Amino acid sequence: MNGKIYLLVLLASLFIVSCFSINQSHQKQKEYLNYPTNNINKDLNNVFPSLVMPQCYVTYRQYNFKPSENVTKKNIDDFITHQKKQGNINRQNSVGSGIIIASQGDKILILSAAHIYNYPQKIYHNFNKKNYQNNISVFAQKVAQKQYIVTNNEIVTLEKLVQDKSKDIVLLMGKEVTDTISLAEIQYKFGDSSQIEVGNYIYLFGFPTGKEIISNGIISPLKYKGEFIINTPFNKGMSGGAVFGLKENTPQVTLELLGIANSAAAKYSYLLTPEEEARTKDYNRNLPYRGNIFIKRKSDLKYGITYVTGINSIKNFLIDNRKIIEQEGFNLNHLIGAEIEDK
Repeated sequence: MNGKIYLLVLLASLFIVSCFSINQSHQKQKEYLNYPTNNINKDLNNVFPSLVMPQCYVTYRQYNFKPSENVTKKNIDDFITHQKKQGNINRQNSVGSGIIIASQGDKILILSAAHIYNYPQKIYHNFNKKNYQNNISVFAQKVAQKQYIVTNNEIVTLEKLVQDKSKDIVLLMGKEVTDTISLAEIQYKFGDSSQIEVGNYIYLFGFPTGKEIISNGIISPLKYKGEFIINTPFNKGMSGGAVFGLKENTPQVTLELLGIANSAAAKYSYLLTPEEEARTKDYNRNLPYRGNIFIKRKSDLKYGITYVTGINSIKNFLIDNRKIIEQEGFNLNHLIGAEIEDK
């Protein structure tokens, strides 16, 4: 009897150890590394053909008013029409990063951050003078906007296919692409941002100040649902940059896309500024400025903190818009799979 009990206990112990080993093995396959590894150079180089720098140019027609004209939001349209004001042309631009996630024939699909390409249709600036605070001093109305990328051989115009402003995700589509060598879709899998942990090692690809760069860093504690934070320095042009983690897939380590950089900690504001030509000229700052005044968007970045839209949020965004994407001939099934938890 004692022998039978001993045998049962031994078998049960072996079963538990076996299950624990399988569990450990399964767990290990899901781990993202906390440190860089050797022999990853080739994988890093393979990312660059799918990395692009979208540029956005916006044209506003701008009108300047005097306090005595008593222009408000209610009467501004009639005032411009009756006074036959022509206004001045005010051009603004922004540069970001993106990654090609699909190609079909002569079309490409780019994943990027939505805020780069979202300029307001109308901008108002009121007087600060007492008794005139409801009066408009400067009004700008958007008249044109275009996005494009430049390759070695061509300029590709981009259109916004679909976006989610709340998640800061956009898909840009380019058509009639001939430079398929410089523009190639991503070679690596979408990861799983629900599996990331504090301290995981990452690479950030993008175009800060217009230069193609790889940065590295680690994942910090999660801040918001669908987002995480990395300690990689952020510069203008990095929005939409691709964040890759190192996935331990025995016997090798590979890259997996974990998200896209959407912003640094920053404050945004619209300021009145001199025209571009005046900024390069010397003038007496003790005298009133007499030239044209324009509205410009200004960002005050807090360097050292970068927010990332997690890949699970991106997957669910792509799933929600699968029909629109497939109507353009793109198939993302190998990247997104089924709907997943948005973490």
